[in-house]
Amino acid sequence: MLLVPLFAGRASAVDVAACGQLVPAGQVGVLQADLDCGGDEAAGACLTEAAAACASDPGCMDAACGGVLLRDGSTLEMNGHTVANGVVVCPLFHSRCSVVGPGTIIGGYGLTALGRKLDASGGLDVHGGEVGIANYKGKVILQDATVSGVANWGIQAYRGLRATNVTSNNNEIGILVYNGSFIGSGITANDNRGTGVLVAAGRLVSSPSGGRCSSIRRAITVSGVSAARTDRPFAEQPSYPGTEALGLPRHAVHDLHDVERLDLVLEVLRLDAVGEHRHAERA
Repeated sequence: MLLVPLFAGRASAVDVAACGQLVPAGQVGVLQADLDCGGDEAAGACLTEAAAACASDPGCMDAACGGVLLRDGSTLEMNGHTVANGVVVCPLFHSRCSVVGPGTIIGGYGLTALGRKLDASGGLDVHGGEVGIANYKGKVILQDATVSGVANWGIQAYRGLRATNVTSNNNEIGILVYNGSFIGSGITANDNRGTGVLVAAGRLVSSPSGGRCSSIRRAITVSGVSAARTDRPFAEQPSYPGTEALGLPRHAVHDLHDVERLDLVLEVLRLDAVGEHRHAERA
């Protein structure tokens, strides 16, 4: 007689207690202490081919770099701890990785991925450093996360972003979506030096109840406050540090400066515009 358990347990858990450690594929790594991984140079070593080769080798247990590396299908539980002056990275192409708060990533290269999908949730706080939360190859899914005080983009997604209750303030660019759509609810992007939300070669969409998604190429319906119109020609767009390396096209760039609250589940977008922007008109 075959006995099948009524409830399946979670994936195997491993303790994470040092910089350079890897979380095995399909398993959960639980941070056991605050880590200080030594700064940008050490963190950058986690983004090299050597680190990716280590992550590809199940027998490699130490990437000898300043961060925590996640293999395909793995999850890092921050467990209330901090990773400082390093990086939490998902280095393998076609991989899927998750980070769960509460916890803090300070400085270095933040939470970085080169894989198919990156998830972050549970009250994760990323601040300072060169990059906040970025996936340079795939999509990003965020829930209950905050990014602030980052030198470049606070949040960057290459193939679309879905976000719920997410704040990206006081960065160079609050939110950059290179390809695909940005669909979100409860988004705040204020006091960013360059722009709040920049969507290139994709769509910033709302999902009206019972209707089809609409693009912000149309005029925005605004309730209560002024808004920045988002369909300025590319020639009128300001230049943002680092975007040239991504090969942003000279068309289809949507630019919202400061966003008091951007709720794309609703039809109403409430924007706090700053700078020389035109006011939105009703569709």
